[in-house]
Amino acid sequence: MWSYSEFLKKARLYFSRASEHDEMDDEFTLWLLLGLEFLLRAPLARVHPSLLASPEGESVLHAVGIVRSDARPKSITTKTVLDRLKYVVPDFGQDRVSDALYLANLRNEELHTANAALKEVSEEHWMPRLISVVEVLCQFLELQAEDVLNSDIVAQARALRIEVDRALERDVQQAISRSRYFFGNLTAEERQKRRASAIFAVQHGYRQKAVECPACGSIADLDMTPGRTTKSKFVPEENSFVHVVVYVAKSLECQVCGLQLTDTAQVTAAGLPKLYQEARSEDRYAGWQEYVDEGEINEAGFYASADE
Repeated sequence: MWSYSEFLKKARLYFSRASEHDEMDDEFTLWLLLGLEFLLRAPLARVHPSLLASPEGESVLHAVGIVRSDARPKSITTKTVLDRLKYVVPDFGQDRVSDALYLANLRNEELHTANAALKEVSEEHWMPRLISVVEVLCQFLELQAEDVLNSDIVAQARALRIEVDRALERDVQQAISRSRYFFGNLTAEERQKRRASAIFAVQHGYRQKAVECPACGSIADLDMTPGRTTKSKFVPEENSFVHVVVYVAKSLECQVCGLQLTDTAQVTAAGLPKLYQEARSEDRYAGWQEYVDEGEINEAGFYASADE
């Protein structure tokens, strides 16, 4: 039911049905969106089928091979699939989650409402998102996008993505120019007040991360969302275990010049890094004295309690 090879086979089947269409009509789009659902589940199935089993009932038992003839195992929702992919697929960050959610909602609106959802959206809105999600999933599965999608569809989607990226860069640069112009028309006193307010916010912890504004060079607020966390490693110099939390840039706001970047794509288009790392230490042995009797280390190097 949750076989990795079967998910991959079914994704290829649905994708191939899309490539059989001469025109990029609604049915072409729908087959691609349906095929993506199976490809999204393939990485979880590859790690272990139980990752796809609903926690209710006997689904998990079914996933680990304990099968009853009268059992009706259930799968997790697409939203849960995306939440788990963030931890399983290293490059499946919040931007890819957002892309996949957009595509899933588009498919659901077409299938479950009276709206002609697929007629109302153009290819440049969904194809770049599709290829970006497919590429990340295929990289984890040690495949090329062309191994699951028709090469012509891959080429067209990538070409559309380039055009969308260029348009995004133009929009971001225009926003930066407008904010820079606004900053340039501020008086020296106004600049000083605004910058003092921004510094105050940083010093008092009102901001998640302070970065240099790409428009005016002042301190700007970068909002981040946590991504993956590395395994803890013991660092002798610090006598503690250290792990790294990788954050993804989510948005930026500068209260000095008014620049606002509303998503990860805009932040990176402005020239700021997409990923940020924060090392965190944990003393796993803190407070150990509370759990042992008072005493001293004896000559043999063992702890001797006060009663000895």
